[in-house]
Amino acid sequence: MRRAFDLAARFHAAMSRQEETSDVAAIARLRPGERAMVRVQTREVLRLALDIAEDSDGAFDPVMPDSHARGATWRDVVLEADGGISVRRALRVSLDGVAKGFAAERLCAILSEGGAADAIVDAGGDLALSCRATERVGLRDPACPGRMAKEIALARGGVASSGAYGGVSELWDREGRRDWPGAVAVVAPSAAVADAMTKVAARDPNAPVLARWNAKPILMRRAK
Repeated sequence: MRRAFDLAARFHAAMSRQEETSDVAAIARLRPGERAMVRVQTREVLRLALDIAEDSDGAFDPVMPDSHARGATWRDVVLEADGGISVRRALRVSLDGVAKGFAAERLCAILSEGGAADAIVDAGGDLALSCRATERVGLRDPACPGRMAKEIALARGGVASSGAYGGVSELWDREGRRDWPGAVAVVAPSAAVADAMTKVAARDPNAPVLARWNAKPILMRRAK
């Protein structure tokens, strides 16, 4: 269990936008052509984020909306061969849209490796499971968060949700649209993939990239 708590602390230190010493903060300080060395876990999460950004043609983009306004996108983030990160334009990234799922998945794996027959990690909207039998997972109603709108059964993999439970993710409300679903959940073999794909599914629940990553969207709309 201590390994799991230590890993959670390392993820927070590496990828929190609020920590001045985080890798995310170091990337935000880079000027075009400059580079920074980052922690292994940050590189792994950023690699996944950029892979999904490329495969979704930017429907998921870890680059922040204020950087988009200056012309920057995921294409301006470069993973160097030696583990460093460089940028083609000054930008800010947010790994909030994938890191929680990634962390939940890794924590679940540590618990399983430690002998847990059934492991479930809840990272607040992102759930990773490694269980012998199916578990019932409730999805909150965006119109009444204290009530379950839907229920799914899952033994292994990940479930992630995003939406207007108190605010709309800035990573999937870049255009300030008002026709988003109240909330969206995604079930996938990986909690990290499920986390990222909530932003894709909110924009287009029929996007081909969802099937390519074996991600299944569930939309929950507010009553009008």
